[in-house]
Amino acid sequence: MSLRLRALELYIPGWVARHTLRRLTEATASAFGSEPVDLRGSDQGELLARYASFTAGWVERALVDGTDLDAVSRRAWANARVLGESFRRRLGVRTRSDERRAARIAYRMIGIDLRVDASGAVAVDRCVFAARYSPQVCRVMSSFDDGLIAGLTQGGRLWFSERITEGRPRCLARIAWEGAAP
Repeated sequence: MSLRLRALELYIPGWVARHTLRRLTEATASAFGSEPVDLRGSDQGELLARYASFTAGWVERALVDGTDLDAVSRRAWANARVLGESFRRRLGVRTRSDERRAARIAYRMIGIDLRVDASGAVAVDRCVFAARYSPQVCRVMSSFDDGLIAGLTQGGRLWFSERITEGRPRCLARIAWEGAAP
């Protein structure tokens, strides 16, 4: 395991989390064909609240406007995959165990308590977005989750079976590593 990965498991500096959230914000704005929101001067909590608010607003407007959400989801997936690949390189991820650790770190930075076991079973017990996202918004935004995991795992896919936004006590999902490097 790389030193960077181990260090971030122990402590994520605020500037690292803010930088990551700003990059996610830019990727999200691009997927929706919008200008990025100016997030300068915001702390991590404010960034997360603003991100949740504007992403929910973009999806809700897209639903009303009849925007092609499949196209938005494809762009979101592609943008998030690039972020995941970058994260993988920066952290020196090499193994499946590293991939699981990196996913946990990435999600901690955005206020999500994610756990992944060796078989790819994913559980999320706490998600800062659940209080702000409707089930529809959550489904659209989960294309970012799938893309990020694809980038972190060199092609793995993420499928949700339960979501907090649908009244479940936790989100449950699975990472399928088929086609991904071991």
